[in-house]
Amino acid sequence: MKRIRKILSALVPRHGVFPLILAVTLNFSVYYGTRIIAGDWHHYNIESSWDKMIPLWSPSVVIYFGCYLFWIVNYIIIYSLSNYKFIALAPKTPAKAEATA
Repeated sequence: MKRIRKILSALVPRHGVFPLILAVTLNFSVYYGTRIIAGDWHHYNIESSWDKMIPLWSPSVVIYFGCYLFWIVNYIIIYSLSNYKFIALAPKTPAKAEATA
């Protein structure tokens, strides 16, 4: 458990954990929330005859999941390189800059 925590803390700084969890929660709640809200509505099929002629190419699923991994990695990179506080959205200022200002 300590090893996993050490790896995660190297990837995501402490100030980036809450925004990452918030982003994932918001994405899932929008996706599943719309299904709950619009579950009883009449849905239209906009499938064309071309859609029926195009077969499923199984390796395309790898590309689809690769996009999810790409987005996750980019969230982690953004928060690990960020010098911003989540609440204030203002850059951290060093003590010297505050003293001279």
